[in-house]
Amino acid sequence: MNDDDQLAAGIGATEILPQWSLDELREAQGTDHGIGRVIYHLATAKEQPEATGDWTTDGELRRYRQIWPQLKIVNGVLYHQVEPGSKDERLVLVVPRKMRGNVLDLSHNNPCSGHMGVTRCVERLQRQYYWPGMSS
Repeated sequence: MNDDDQLAAGIGATEILPQWSLDELREAQGTDHGIGRVIYHLATAKEQPEATGDWTTDGELRRYRQIWPQLKIVNGVLYHQVEPGSKDERLVLVVPRKMRGNVLDLSHNNPCSGHMGVTRCVERLQRQYYWPGMSS
């Protein structure tokens, strides 16, 4: 088992977003403007993209470029490696734009979540999910 497999151990579609299958998640990421480009570039070039064109002018692509070493593809799904090298190291799902509202709804409307306030809600989301600008 390689490092990425160890980090991803236990990640399943039902734990990520229960209403979507792994195939639907792959499809949504692949058709997402930013995430689709990242996946394609990771799969073909492997290296961080040059700081030119859309990789500098598009805010979302620029952010993905900044965290490039922490982006991993596991089972065809893009993840962000959080706190690499620490005991809290983990992979969090990079959420496609069209699923972000559902993630927010799940977090906010979950009866177990209670009234945490904005800061605690964002911190809770960041333990499982990532997208550029999610803390803004």
